Amino acid sequence: MNCKLLIGLINLLFNGIIIRYVNLNIIGIANIRIKLYYRTILFISRESLRRHIPKKTNIHSIYHYINIIWLIIPIGLYIMLFSFFLRLFIEKTNNENIYPYYNQACFIYLLSSFIELLSEPFYLLSTITQYDYIQIYIELIASIIGYSIQTILIIRNVESSLLYYGYGYLIYSIIITSINYIYFIIKRKEERYYFYIISSLNDLLIKLIYPFVDHKFLNKTINYLKQDIIRNILIDGHLYIITIFSLISYEEQAIIYIIYLFELFFPSLLFSTIQQISFHYFQYLFLTTKLNRTIIKNNQFIQDDDHFLLNQKQDNISYYQYNRQPSTPN
Repeated sequence: MNCKLLIGLINLLFNGIIIRYVNLNIIGIANIRIKLYYRTILFISRESLRRHIPKKTNIHSIYHYINIIWLIIPIGLYIMLFSFFLRLFIEKTNNENIYPYYNQACFIYLLSSFIELLSEPFYLLSTITQYDYIQIYIELIASIIGYSIQTILIIRNVESSLLYYGYGYLIYSIIITSINYIYFIIKRKEERYYFYIISSLNDLLIKLIYPFVDHKFLNKTINYLKQDIIRNILIDGHLYIITIFSLISYEEQAIIYIIYLFELFFPSLLFSTIQQISFHYFQYLFLTTKLNRTIIKNNQFIQDDDHFLLNQKQDNISYYQYNRQPSTPN
């Protein structure tokens, strides 16, 4: 938790430095318009799996789970393709191309999101073993290095700041992915299994097995994916409207981003614990309610079966008594 707050503070400080040198139009384009593609790709691709982390004891086959994990790549590529066509549509109605390196920056942001997705299996596997704090430290290191290099490059090359915004995220994603793989490789085989449930990079590859995935788990993940798409629209819906229809200027978008940084940091500082407690409470309440409904439903089935057996028994007794009655003489 403290590391996440520190990451937010680092982001806030470096952006505060950049604002003194860079035009607000560039800040609005880089952090609202282009970054929205980056955030959307990562959120929709991986959030459903992050929300649906199975317990270690519930994993029947780790290879089935790894096959599901790698589905984030085609999902991410599909969203990238959609973003490309959306970019073509927006290009007809907006004038971002008057800013240098806009198209290159879009490509770098998309590439950064793809590289970051390559590290997602390590995040999910370490979360299962409850050693996901490793990922927080990796993210902290990547944030310090990536944001600092980004800030230095932008200050020294203000005219190409849009391009170096993209380079900052590219460096950030490369560091996260590289550290994850390096950290896994330098560990001993026993430690790898202890932290990630797998002992070699070969275990991380897709396995052509039958069935290819655990269909029950996959169906639940798809349900979470549908929820995440709706959730993303609700969270960033105003940004999509602003981006597609250009309702406000880029300077005003930059102001929205600055306000967003303050809203992201200070409420997290004050209310993150309450948010976590509330989340776990309602999650437990939902699971308990679902379990109670299942128990009530099963009890109802049992009662119906008992009632049916009782009626059948009474019918048998009546039939037996009827057959035992003496016949009347003619």
